[in-house]
Amino acid sequence: MKLTPQTRFAIGDAAASNYKDNLRNINHVIVGIDKNRRGELNLSDITNDRERLKLRISREAMPVEKALERINGINNFQDTVVLQKLERLCRTVCRISLISNGITEGYGTGFLIGNNLLITNHHVLPDVDTATGAIAEFNYELDDNNQVKKTSVFRILPQQFFMTSEYKKIADDPFSGLDFTIVAVEEKNTDGNSLSDFGFTKLDKGLGKIIEGENCVVIQHPQGQLKKVVLKDIRMLTLAENTLVYESDTLPGSSGSMVIGLGTGELVALHHSGVPRTDDQGNWLRKDGSVAGQNDGDDLIDWIGNEGIRVSRLAQAVQNIPLAPEMDKVRKQLIKLHEDIIKGSKTENQKTTIMDPVTTSSKAESKTIQYFEVLLSDDKRYQKDWISKNKELVSGIVKSERLFPSSTNDISSRLYYLTVKSDVEPWTLAREIESLPHVASCTPDIPLATDAGIEAAQKKTFGIDASERAAEGLFGKKKSSEEKFIDNWKDSKWVSAASKINKDFIRQWNWLAINHPLKPGGIPSYQNNVIENLKKLKFVQLDTGYSSHPKIYKSYDLAQDLDFISDDADAMDELDGGILRQPGHGTRTASLTLGVKDIGIQLDGNQGILTDNSSVPLAALIPYRVSKSVILIQRGKEMVDAASHAVRNNADVMFMCMGSIPRDMFDVVAREAYEQGVIWVCAAGNQVRFVIAPACYPGTIAVAAMNPDDKEWDGSCRGEAVDISAPGEDCYVPGWDDDGNYIMSYGSGTSYATPHIASAAMLWKATNLDNLSKEYEFKWQIVEAFRQCLKDSARKDTTLDTTKFGAGVLDLDKLLKAKLPKKEKLTHAYTGKGLIPIRDLGEREMAHAVWNNAGNANAAAAGESFSNAAPMSKYAAEALKVLVRNNAAVRSATESAKVVTGAAMLPILESYFKPY
Repeated sequence: MKLTPQTRFAIGDAAASNYKDNLRNINHVIVGIDKNRRGELNLSDITNDRERLKLRISREAMPVEKALERINGINNFQDTVVLQKLERLCRTVCRISLISNGITEGYGTGFLIGNNLLITNHHVLPDVDTATGAIAEFNYELDDNNQVKKTSVFRILPQQFFMTSEYKKIADDPFSGLDFTIVAVEEKNTDGNSLSDFGFTKLDKGLGKIIEGENCVVIQHPQGQLKKVVLKDIRMLTLAENTLVYESDTLPGSSGSMVIGLGTGELVALHHSGVPRTDDQGNWLRKDGSVAGQNDGDDLIDWIGNEGIRVSRLAQAVQNIPLAPEMDKVRKQLIKLHEDIIKGSKTENQKTTIMDPVTTSSKAESKTIQYFEVLLSDDKRYQKDWISKNKELVSGIVKSERLFPSSTNDISSRLYYLTVKSDVEPWTLAREIESLPHVASCTPDIPLATDAGIEAAQKKTFGIDASERAAEGLFGKKKSSEEKFIDNWKDSKWVSAASKINKDFIRQWNWLAINHPLKPGGIPSYQNNVIENLKKLKFVQLDTGYSSHPKIYKSYDLAQDLDFISDDADAMDELDGGILRQPGHGTRTASLTLGVKDIGIQLDGNQGILTDNSSVPLAALIPYRVSKSVILIQRGKEMVDAASHAVRNNADVMFMCMGSIPRDMFDVVAREAYEQGVIWVCAAGNQVRFVIAPACYPGTIAVAAMNPDDKEWDGSCRGEAVDISAPGEDCYVPGWDDDGNYIMSYGSGTSYATPHIASAAMLWKATNLDNLSKEYEFKWQIVEAFRQCLKDSARKDTTLDTTKFGAGVLDLDKLLKAKLPKKEKLTHAYTGKGLIPIRDLGEREMAHAVWNNAGNANAAAAGESFSNAAPMSKYAAEALKVLVRNNAAVRSATESAKVVTGAAMLPILESYFKPY
C-alpha cells in the first residue's frame, strides 16, 4: 500500500520507542564500535551476551581461536565465499509494485523464502485486496555495463497463501507487532520464466548469526529504485526481543529489505523502519534540529538508526500463526523445506551448511564429542595455568569455558565446562583430568534420568507404583478417566465440597484445597494493584517447551521463549516419543498456572491459578526448553544455561517440574538464583522418596504433593528439604488422545503441585511489589520473605507429616494477606552450609550408575559391575562396597542375598542427595 503519513509516523514512533528502551546497551555498543574502529577493542569483546557469542563462534566451523581471530578481523578481511553468498541472496530480492486500476500507487521490497513464497512488510501488503493488485519484479537492477537488465515480472497470488502480522502490537495476539506478510507468487510468468530460477533465502531460527558491532549488508529497492546494496561500514547495535537495531547509513524508504550479517552471510532481519531522532515530547526532528512535519520527505529526517524484525522471530511466527486448513498445508511444506536445509540438505542457493566447529577436525574422525564439568583448584596459580595451558594438559580439548562467566563467587568462578573430542570412556577420561593438580573435580556431563525417567522400572525394582502418571485419554482408545476419578474421590474432602458448588467444578477441586481468593463465579478479590503488577513480572518455566494445545497456548510469551537444546529462539515441544508417553509435560504443568477455560474441548472445566473467571490470563509465561521429554536430561548444562539466562534477564519467578541427581553446577546456579532474588520453585520428585535436585538445594522452594482428601500423595518425595505441599494427585490437565486430538484428563505427580506454588509466588510478589525494595536490603531476602510467608500462612488442618511435607498445604488467600517479615528475622539459606562438598569420583560414578539404572531388579555383587547396561569401574564398585558396609539397613538386606538389590539402592542414593 502507499504508506500514509499516519502509518509512517506510527511505525517510526514504535521504532524510536524501542531504540530508547535499549539506549543503554546501544550506547555501550557504539562506544565499543568506536574503539574497535580505532583498533583498541576486539569485536568479540563488545557484546555482553557471552552465550550468543559462543553460538556466533560455532557458525565459523573452525576451532575457537581461529574463529575468534576471523571474527575480530572481519572489518579488514573477509573470505571471498561471502561474495558468492551475497550474490545468491541478492537474486532472491525483488521490487514490489502496488497497482490499483492500472496505476502504480507505491513500492516496497521483498525476497523469496521458498515454495513460491515471498516475504515483505505488513505495511507494504497489509491485506489480500492490496496483494491481489501487486506484482513482484526480479532483476530490476543494473548489469556489468550499467544497463538495466530485462526484468522478470510475476503476479502475487494471495488466494493461494497469505499470512500476516500487523505492525501494531495486539494484546491477545502473541505474533502481532512483527510487521511482516508472506504471500504466494505465481510459479511461471507470461514470459515463461520460472520463479525457482531466482532461488530463495533461508529462514534460520537459530541464534548466533550476528553479534553487536558486526557489519550488516542491506539489499533493497529504496523508494522503488533499482536494486541497491549498502556495503558501507554499518554495524549492528543491539538485539531487542523482536527486533534488531543497526546504524543509519542505509537509504530510507526500503520497507521489506533484506538485512544480512556480513560475518556469516546469513539473513538476520527484515528491515521495516528507520529510527528517527525525537525530542522530549516524541516529535520527530529534521536534520537541522527543527520539528518535522507529516509531509516531510525521508531526506529531511534525522535518522539515528534502522530497525528490522529478527529472522528468528519471523521463523517462529511462521510456524505458529493460526491459518485456514488449505493454507496450513503450504505452511507445513515451507517449514519442512527449511528444516531440511538446517539439517544439511543441499539446494541451489544453499550450498553450505552450518556445522559445529568440533565436527570439522581432520584428525581422529572416529572420536566422539564429550562434555565435562570441571571445578578448578582453589590455588590461583593453577587456575591461571589452566586458562593458558588447558589444551596442552588435556588432549582433545575443543573448548574450555567458564560455566558462570559473569559471577564473582569463588566457587562459580572456578567451574569450567569442557568440550573434548576423545574415544576414551567418559569416567576414565574424567579420572585422568581430575588427576591434574589444576583440577579439584571433573564429572562427565552425560544423559541423566529424571525422576520420571526411572518410572518404568520403579514398580519392578522398588515394589512401588509407577512414577508421575501422564494424563490418561478421555476418548479414542482410552477410557474416560473422569469416571475413575469420581469413583475414587467422591467422598473426599475437596471433591465433595466442589461437587456441592457445581458438578463440573470437581475438575477444579485444587482451587478449594488452596483457598484461592477468586471463588467460582466471583470476581477478583486481590489487594492493591496486583493485576497491574503481575504484568510487570517475568515468569519462567524450565521444561519440555510449549505446544499448540489451546488450554495454555495463548498464555505464553513467545517473544522471549528459548530452546537451550537446539540453541534457537523457538521453545516448541517436539513431542518426542509419541503423544501419550511423556511429551507435553511442559504443556500440562503450565496449564495449572495460566490455563484458560472454554477452549472447545470435550469435558473442559478448569483454569490456571493466574487466570480470572472470564478466562483472561493475568500474566504471561516464558517457556525455556531444557529437555526433549520429562524422562531424560541430555546435558545438565542445558538446564544450567536456561536458569542462568533467566537470572541474568531478571526473572522474578521460575519453576521446574522435573529433577535428577545433584551436580555441582546445579548447586551453583541455584545459589546464583537465590542471591539475585529469583524465587525458584522446584518439584520435590516422585517415588524415590528423598528430595531430588534442584529441589534439594537450600535456595530453592521445594514442593511435595497432596490429594483431594488432604492426605499425602503416596508417590510424593518427602523430607526435611520440603517447604510446602500443594495439590498433586489427580489434577486436571491437558493432553492428547491416541489420535492426537486435544483432550483433558487427570494426572498425578509433584510436577502438578509445583505450578500451584509458582503461581502463588507470582501473586505474592505482585501483592508486595511496591514494598519489597523498601523493606529488604539484599535480594535473597525476597526469597526468604516468600518462604517465611508461605510457611506461616500454610494450612495445617491435615494429616500431613510436617517433618516431611513442609509446613502444610498452600493457603493462597492467607498468603496474600500475610505481613512481610522484618529483614532482621530472615536467615540466609546457606548460613552454616559451607562450600560445595566434593565427593570422590568413584562415588560420583556409582551414584550416576545407580540412578540411571535403577530399573535393574538385581544389581551385581559389590565389587563387580552394577549391571550389564552400565558397568562401573573398580573405583565406583569399591565406593559401592564401602557405602554398603557403612549402611546398616543395606548391609542387613544384602548379607543373606550376597547381592546389592535395586531396593537397597534407595538409602545409598538418599545420602548422596543430601548436598550439605
